[in-house]
Amino acid sequence: MSDISASGVIWQGCIPLAWHLRRPLQRSSREVNAYLHVLHEYEQNVQHAEGQQALHAKLDLALAWLARCQIGELPPPHEAELGLTAASWLQHDAIAADTPGVLAFSMSGELPCLLEFDARITDCQPAGMQFRISAALEFASEEQEEAFSRLIFGRHRQLIRQQRGSKA
Repeated sequence: MSDISASGVIWQGCIPLAWHLRRPLQRSSREVNAYLHVLHEYEQNVQHAEGQQALHAKLDLALAWLARCQIGELPPPHEAELGLTAASWLQHDAIAADTPGVLAFSMSGELPCLLEFDARITDCQPAGMQFRISAALEFASEEQEEAFSRLIFGRHRQLIRQQRGSKA
């Protein structure tokens, strides 16, 4: 595909995604980091001590309701691949290589949040009637990059488990 699969750790799916030349929202790095941590824990179904299970169930429900109330209109869905430091997606319009901008996407239907990362287009290739766009993500901090990587690793592991389960 592109340099996105060089690490071997990718996640593929159809997610709301849009490319912008300027940042439409202004989320703090701390807010993005916290969301990435919460989403990772939520998706990994982390086991808590017996007495904390009810509390975490209530928190999960509150997070889901809050996310549903907070999110505005999401961009249209695109087939996308997310790697540890790069993204690739299909869209109808070409974008010139080396174009700087902001990649905005939501990674969860249950806890929707439009994440925005500074990015630079690394490649744009025709793919049938569309274009395959590749971009390098630029994180606001090392903590943000680590939290994003943890989420991608978790989703990659889930994909492997699902593939093993379907072969059994």
